[in-house]
Amino acid sequence: MAYPERDLIVDPRSGFCKSNSTFYSKRQPLSLPPNLSLDVTTFISSQPHRGKTAFIDAATGQCLTFSDLWRAVDRVADCLYHEVGIRRGDVVLILSPNSIYIPVVCLSVMSLGAVFTTANTLNTSGEISKQIADSNPTLVFTTRQLAPKLPVAISVVLTDDEVYQELTSAIRVVGILSEMVKKEPSGQRVRDRVNQDDTAMMLYSSGTTGPSKGVISSHRNLTAHVARFISDNLKRDDIFICTVPMFHTYGLLTFAMGTVALGLTVVILRRFQLNDMMDAVEKHRATALALAPPVLVAMINEADLIKAKYDLSSLKTVRCGGAPLSKEVTEGFLEKYPTVDILQGYALTESNGGGAFTNSAEESRRYGTAGTLTSDVEARIVDPNTGRFMGINQTGELWLKGPSISKGYFKNQEATNETINLEGWLKTGDLCYIDEDGFLFVVDRLKELIKYKGYQVPPAELEALLITHPDILDAAVIPFPDKEAGQYPMAYVVRKHESNLSEKQVIDFISKQGLCTVPMFHSFGLLAFAMGSVASGSTVVILRRFGLDDMMQAVEKYKATILSLAPPVLVAMINGADQLKAKYDFTSLRKVRCGGAPLSKEVMDSFLEKYPTVNIFQGYALTESHGSGASTESVEESLKYGAVGLLSSGIEARIVDPDTGRVMGVNQPGELWLKGPSISKGYFGNEEATNETINLEGWLKTGDLCYIDEDGFLFVVDRLKELIKYKGYQVPPAELEALLIAHPHILDAAVIPFPDREAGQYPMAYVARKPESNLSEKEVIDFISNQVAPYKKIRKVAFISSIPKTASGKTLRKDLIKLATSKL
Repeated sequence: MAYPERDLIVDPRSGFCKSNSTFYSKRQPLSLPPNLSLDVTTFISSQPHRGKTAFIDAATGQCLTFSDLWRAVDRVADCLYHEVGIRRGDVVLILSPNSIYIPVVCLSVMSLGAVFTTANTLNTSGEISKQIADSNPTLVFTTRQLAPKLPVAISVVLTDDEVYQELTSAIRVVGILSEMVKKEPSGQRVRDRVNQDDTAMMLYSSGTTGPSKGVISSHRNLTAHVARFISDNLKRDDIFICTVPMFHTYGLLTFAMGTVALGLTVVILRRFQLNDMMDAVEKHRATALALAPPVLVAMINEADLIKAKYDLSSLKTVRCGGAPLSKEVTEGFLEKYPTVDILQGYALTESNGGGAFTNSAEESRRYGTAGTLTSDVEARIVDPNTGRFMGINQTGELWLKGPSISKGYFKNQEATNETINLEGWLKTGDLCYIDEDGFLFVVDRLKELIKYKGYQVPPAELEALLITHPDILDAAVIPFPDKEAGQYPMAYVVRKHESNLSEKQVIDFISKQGLCTVPMFHSFGLLAFAMGSVASGSTVVILRRFGLDDMMQAVEKYKATILSLAPPVLVAMINGADQLKAKYDFTSLRKVRCGGAPLSKEVMDSFLEKYPTVNIFQGYALTESHGSGASTESVEESLKYGAVGLLSSGIEARIVDPDTGRVMGVNQPGELWLKGPSISKGYFGNEEATNETINLEGWLKTGDLCYIDEDGFLFVVDRLKELIKYKGYQVPPAELEALLIAHPHILDAAVIPFPDREAGQYPMAYVARKPESNLSEKEVIDFISNQVAPYKKIRKVAFISSIPKTASGKTLRKDLIKLATSKL
């Protein structure tokens, strides 16, 4: 173990340093080349090994020896430079199914100082065109079958030998790869100088809405990955089967770079089929598989048939990445294949293979872990609510730092600044903890707080308590919609084997560990009553604790004119209206001010029906804005249902596209930024969190999706959304919803993640049909299928009279998720 500062005191067991709240890798440090002009292709080619066969095409049996590989790299690079005119900084797109020649193209392009990018072969022509418009490639390597997906005015090198005269005449074919690899080099070796800080690779990572972002990876980033791969405990005679897509970071980093540097043999499947993979294991005596979790599930489900049909005695290791691997799947696999070790890993496109992994049978036995930190990677666990750095076994957002961390996002400085801070820490957006032995556990993506009667409840806190119960194997807490409370915490619990733990026992277990009362420590209470009312000379009647009858009695006794409430209290007043009006005189009451949680249109209408002489005034603010944001201040303003009001005095607002950073206009949704004299200075003792939330110009980034209409009224639409994770792909719900509501028979729609054992999740749509429409599930599915890549397809449709929403127009996704999963 090595550390950058000699005076650090680091716990050798966990790798944790208390003085700077940083976890350090316990693995051997990397030996990175000092030569700043060394490109990653040259670094890979310089690695000594005794490997003979580099790649085998599983379908045809065609082989590339390492001599063939490097000869092909040299020849293709020569053709690209002298015949096509590719130069340093040019972008080359690879749109191709898995092939033994993809590594050749990648290594050739990077050797010239050019940049390669990839696209999913399943993407539609429209999706590919958007990526091309963003990355502006000079050249595309593709097949004759995929070429029609490209914009017409672009140069192409065909990667297959099929006749290409049928292509659109405007697509300019400048070469055929099979001819390039046979062509003798020109002998002119003068090329552009490549620096390690130059961009080598640019892979696209999906955003929550709108276009995806190009992740910039430098030669230094990729060199660090290759050096780390070389240091792994891999056998030099391992034979891998590649089933993962080579347009994905996992496939590229492993099989176009890592295995090449080590001299390992890789058998490449053009597309995944379970039987083809098993046949390749038997035929080539493969020792290692690189898989995504859904493939492990398929191997478990078909284990008896597979073992009866194929000889898998050579298989020793399965490396799993690309999506979380559940403990259930891990144990199920090891039960069926007891001689095979599962080695897990955790990384992101932005970390270029850096993160955590298990590289031994001993480490792999710690089920549920992603492993220990990779070489030269540092980690911090940061409380997502306070920004405080956490310690051992404490859950928070994982931050990573190291030589393989990306430079940022292509042409998107706003997203770069939001994700990678000035010190180089990558904010992963994953909730994790690191245990006393230095093992990383991925708990979840950052969760939305549950809003219960104006309180904020972190699900991770409740989950941490639940899993301490001796009869609970695992648990997850979600927000469940409730008319009175807004939301309340609901737990999904996995009981341990033979446990008969009941719902009541779980509820009692948690209830004994916490108590909530109505707080005056909340910013709403403090700012309104400890300061505002004092300054204005108003009289305030204070209830020590809330009781509906006590409140009504106080209104009658003191002739109160104003109530400041959270929405659940309004619901209680609605439900008990007849009894309250018969029992108490509150003719003095004129106003109700509502804050602390969203107020639905249904509640508003019901309250005004029961209490027609009382006006409701809403407001929007954050702790960080000290009561400033927006509010309704007159009867006329309060009649604009769904709005939280006009901007507070002295407050400026911007609506910012969360993906591009572009400032939006009237009626255009985006993240709300606020600026004004009441905006907080930041977070105590946490400059990092301050810089992330409040920029140098004083703008507070609220994290709320909002829009402001033509009259200046603010509408809160949603919190920033989570992606649907389908077989390792990221599917933005907003993209599918925008397509759905364009259908002439669809009135409204919402897309949610539906759990699936093999896929993880898949998109499911709730659709509100227009009156008299008989639109069917199949018609909806087909409508979307024709417009998106297969992995984005909607797999299930349910029809509903209307999409449940809050007053501000926010879809109650959790309500729909509960409805969808209630029969599971």
